[in-house]
Amino acid sequence: MIRMLFSIVPMVLYVLVALTLKGYTLNKQLPQIREEIEQRRAAAVKDE
Repeated sequence: MIRMLFSIVPMVLYVLVALTLKGYTLNKQLPQIREEIEQRRAAAVKDE
């Protein structure tokens, strides 16, 4: 039982985390996020 708790259970959890992170699409959205930040900065500088 102890061997299973230190080998099988963590492996299953790591696989679940990996599958969850596979659907994380921040890298695809990063260019759009940067563009929006630049637009907001430009608007903030204009307003000052």
